[in-house]
Amino acid sequence: MKSHTPARRICSQVFLVLVALGSAACSARSDRLTVTSISAEEVASSAQTADIVATAILEDVRHENYPDTMDGTMVWRVTRCHSGTCVAGEQLKTRFSGPFSTSGEFCALPNGCLKRKSLESYRDEIFLVTFTRAPYLQQVAARQGTPQEGYLSLNRGYYLISQGALYHNDKHRLINARYEEVRSLLTEE
Repeated sequence: MKSHTPARRICSQVFLVLVALGSAACSARSDRLTVTSISAEEVASSAQTADIVATAILEDVRHENYPDTMDGTMVWRVTRCHSGTCVAGEQLKTRFSGPFSTSGEFCALPNGCLKRKSLESYRDEIFLVTFTRAPYLQQVAARQGTPQEGYLSLNRGYYLISQGALYHNDKHRLINARYEEVRSLLTEE
């Protein structure tokens, strides 16, 4: 019996390595399979449920604590209002929870990903932005915080505009849409 024990140990170790490799291969494959694309129609449809849809410049990203218990503020300057009550030049503020919403990675299906250190490095860049109050109130309630007056949520999405293409900060839901295509869908009657 003693002569078979080392062989069994080796077989057990080989089996564990194979299981680990198989598991890693399956999880890598499932990541690829879960990537879906978002069309211009889907972006426009989701955006239409927001209070405000605008093209805006990201002016600032501040990590600051308020009684709402969120992690910080994004400051936006509207350059073009597509729907809702807003005007060009108006400043709007959204609250965020890090780290996901402050990632420096924005991706598009045909173009791949733009990677920077963090969202702060996109200051002065132009985005298609959706602003909504209700999701902010829900997020704050879930965190048992106190909502701050005038702050909004980006819950319906915010998309970096680069060379006419839209980029999303969720690499599992890649955008396959151009800014002008979405803009025209938003203004259709």
